[in-house]
Amino acid sequence: MMLPIPTGINLNTVVYEAIKSYLKGRGNNMKKRIILLTLLLVFAVLMPGCGGKDGKTVDITQTKQPAANNDQQGQDKDKGKETEKEEPSNSDDLSYLTTTYQDPDNDAVINGPNLRSFYEAFSQLWNADSKYFVIVGFYKNYWKSVDREAIKTVEDIIPNMKRPIILSSHAKSYTDIRDVVVTSQERITVNGREASRFKGYFDCESDDGTIKNRYIVGYALFYKDEPMYLLGTVSSNDQEQEYIDEVTKTVDDMIKTLRDGE
Repeated sequence: MMLPIPTGINLNTVVYEAIKSYLKGRGNNMKKRIILLTLLLVFAVLMPGCGGKDGKTVDITQTKQPAANNDQQGQDKDKGKETEKEEPSNSDDLSYLTTTYQDPDNDAVINGPNLRSFYEAFSQLWNADSKYFVIVGFYKNYWKSVDREAIKTVEDIIPNMKRPIILSSHAKSYTDIRDVVVTSQERITVNGREASRFKGYFDCESDDGTIKNRYIVGYALFYKDEPMYLLGTVSSNDQEQEYIDEVTKTVDDMIKTLRDGE
């Protein structure tokens, strides 16, 4: 509600003049006295609510600050979301692969995790106790159990190099391995090299079910025109998902470090 008051007129002065008129008019008719008295009462009621400084107009209905508009509220909400947003993890961080293996025959170099590592049968092996292990093997022309002429493509490598893989893996699998079974594979390119990324299992399940098959994941490719494999497997009989995830990530990261030796 807006109550305009003329600039330069003081309410105290108005009231004072009204009282004087009232007193002077005590002998006049009753009607004028009632009008003046009514005016006095009205001013008495309105003075506390509209006594602005210097007689200026005051808006007595504006008692609080206006609410922020929708755009501002949206911006504030977005700022809150940005603060809570987590930075994505760096999946290309290979710093945990702190060990290196260099094949003595072709100078190939590959990084591995900080685990106990040793040469087992036909492959270099990284062992995480009874959880999982990783092997890498490069074909040698003295491997009598491998028919090199049968390997034409990357998909031919694992089926024709089963014997070296099994002999390198059975001790740390804590069971006999009857076969290497590939259930899926796809061609990919890693560091300019074409490879077959495969998944499957070591066939070692017992008749009574107490021994389970072992999950495997890996890569098969040609290095300097000769076949090689990188394979990870879960050696725990319970085949825990956390070990499956960990060995898969380790193998996927190790293949990125394959390179020529200096």
